[in-house]
Amino acid sequence: MKLINVMAMATLYVASQLTYAEKLAVQYSEQSIHVQSTNNAKKLFKNTQENVDTTPIWYYINNGFTDQAQQEYLKLKKTYPNWVAEPVLVNAMDNLSKPTQLNNQVASQASASPVATQQVKAPEAIILNFVNLAKKGPNYWPSMPQTHYQLASTLAFKDNTLSNNTLMAWVSIYRGNYQTALAHIKVVEETSPNNTSANEAKSIAINALVTDAVKKQNKSQLFALLKQYPDQAINEKIDAHAWQAIDQLEYTVALDWFEFTENYDAQLIVLEKQGRQTEATRLACNNPTQATLVNYCVDALSVIQLDQYNQQHYQSSLVAAAKIQTYQPLNADQLALYAWSQYKLNNQPESISAFSTLMTHQPNNSDYAQVLLSLLGDDQEQLEQLAINSPAMTAALKKRDMQVAWSRKQFDRFNNLEDQQKANQQLMLEGGLDWRKQSSEDEIANLQSANYYLGFQKFWNDYRYGARVNYHTLHSDSANIGDDFWQNTLATSIASNNATETGISGFIKRQTRHLNTFAEIEYTQVDSDLASSLSAKLSAVWYNSPSLITAATLYRERVDDSFLSLMGLYGSKIERWGAVKETGLRALTSYIFIPKWSVTPELNIARLTGESIQDNTKLALNLGFTRDLTERYADKLDYLRVGPTISWMSYDKNLNYYTDGNGGYFSPESYINLGGRAELLTLEDTYWQIRSQLSLGYYWVTPGSIEQFPFTSTSSTLSQENDSGIGSQFLIEGQWLLSPHWEIAGLISSSYAADYNETNINLNVRWNFVKKTGLTSDGLISSSTYTENYAWH
Repeated sequence: MKLINVMAMATLYVASQLTYAEKLAVQYSEQSIHVQSTNNAKKLFKNTQENVDTTPIWYYINNGFTDQAQQEYLKLKKTYPNWVAEPVLVNAMDNLSKPTQLNNQVASQASASPVATQQVKAPEAIILNFVNLAKKGPNYWPSMPQTHYQLASTLAFKDNTLSNNTLMAWVSIYRGNYQTALAHIKVVEETSPNNTSANEAKSIAINALVTDAVKKQNKSQLFALLKQYPDQAINEKIDAHAWQAIDQLEYTVALDWFEFTENYDAQLIVLEKQGRQTEATRLACNNPTQATLVNYCVDALSVIQLDQYNQQHYQSSLVAAAKIQTYQPLNADQLALYAWSQYKLNNQPESISAFSTLMTHQPNNSDYAQVLLSLLGDDQEQLEQLAINSPAMTAALKKRDMQVAWSRKQFDRFNNLEDQQKANQQLMLEGGLDWRKQSSEDEIANLQSANYYLGFQKFWNDYRYGARVNYHTLHSDSANIGDDFWQNTLATSIASNNATETGISGFIKRQTRHLNTFAEIEYTQVDSDLASSLSAKLSAVWYNSPSLITAATLYRERVDDSFLSLMGLYGSKIERWGAVKETGLRALTSYIFIPKWSVTPELNIARLTGESIQDNTKLALNLGFTRDLTERYADKLDYLRVGPTISWMSYDKNLNYYTDGNGGYFSPESYINLGGRAELLTLEDTYWQIRSQLSLGYYWVTPGSIEQFPFTSTSSTLSQENDSGIGSQFLIEGQWLLSPHWEIAGLISSSYAADYNETNINLNVRWNFVKKTGLTSDGLISSSTYTENYAWH
């Protein structure tokens, strides 16, 4: 900032132009006030041989000082030999030398001159003396005799004319007599308050007084000037000296004067130069009377808010934001810092409110959308409301839902979210074979079966549905001679058991954000007679939270432990028994109690009924712990899980016998198994995929007693020996994408115990209408709605 020395400015201003005094001289000669005639004055002036200042003589004449007037007269005559006094002066001198009565006349004459009042004409000599003083100009005024100056000033006061007092104001300024100059200016203002020359002289005089007071640190004088001249820019003049002090690096002096003038903007600058930022901020914030101060305060608080946030002092950052809000609403950047601070402090309601406001102003900000997703969680209604006007939120919602669907193996929902039109075009035709062999110490439980099927699956508007036509063949060994069979002990051999049946099955399922559901039904008809069977499942899986899943299935299914339990046998040509149906409920919940560890309790309760057999009740409990080891093989496996299991099962009756009233299925009084399980799945969305599972444990079986012929009066009770040993189950399956339209899947599983062995081989070939680039685990055979116990996929 360019600083100005006010006194120097005034001096340069007067000296660099035609001075005000010179202007006054020109104006003076053109005025006709108090002059008998302008031409007369010019004639008198021409008769004066030299510019002689007669002001002192007139002063003495006016005050009746005869001796002093005569001395001054003689002095002028001696100094200026060629000077010829004006007739009016000669006449006045003569009258002054006469007796007293004449002196009174002279005094009376003088009192009628311009010294008295403005209404009386002044003697021409007095006028000419002021004209002469003006003509001599600024070069003469500072060095003119003090007595002459005082006399001229006194005459101007007494003359009371505008021009004379204006002249004397400028003379006084050049002599440094600023108070006298202001006194003359006051006289001028009484007659001409808007006189330009007087106003400029007044400004210069006051500026000089201010300069002097500032140099002397005389604040009382400055207060007096401020009170006396409220219309003058005195504070601005003081500020000019303060700015000069800043240029000279005198910050303390400058701050002192800016505080005196209450120039807050300038104080801020000085405090900043002194490195006193905190005091500057306090000053601006405590005086929010000006827009500049408010802006400074808010800017400083914004810096504090950001600095505290960067230092992770989130509460202090919020305090700064609260202070900003006392002056103005938070802008976008300030609101963003406020929102992030609340988020870091886990203040959920405040975070949601702030980020929601930010989203209205920045609807394409993906960062805000992601934060709101995490904060609002399952508040789908509010998220969808935000998404109405926010493309970023819409995209974030879709992305999140797709990620969640993928992690939950909800691939139908994932594809539908990704491209609904393409998902609705999905159509799959399939065919396959399921082969099963079971070996047991009971001949009727030695089974061999094959199931052939053709079917289709279709996806449409969130639903997948499908149907199959099945053809099933079953064979088992016959009972041995001497075995109890039907209502007697078998005396002769009978033919082996064979059956074929035809059936149809179908399903429908749906996947939503928090729920999977499916319904499956199967109807079969035995080809050799009119016996039929109806099976069904209704299942739901709830994704209660990221750490909790609940599943339940209501079911009615056939018991396939033996030919008797599955198909039924004829004891006579018209009497059939067996064909057991199990109707019940399966339910489990899986909870992640610490990272990577989950616990899964499961319940199974069922009622078993059949033709000409006793009713039975089943209760089974299972508890499993699982450790997720996926992170060790994340580049190769979708998951790897291991953990211990313990299970218990009990039936009300042991009906594992082949007589009328018994069902021919495994139904011990107690079964306990303690072991472990491991399971893995390779990556999703590849050309091939493998899943395998291994269970190994030690079991204890307490069969309980058996009624030999339950429906006869001669029935007796048989006992079976307790059993224990090692049991295992093994499964491996896979699928391969042969081409964009063709894929093949297969499964091999085996179960083993001391007197029991079961093997399953499954093959499935599929053709897809929509081209595929990768396979997902919902296409594995064990994931089929027809085979899985819960609606996992």
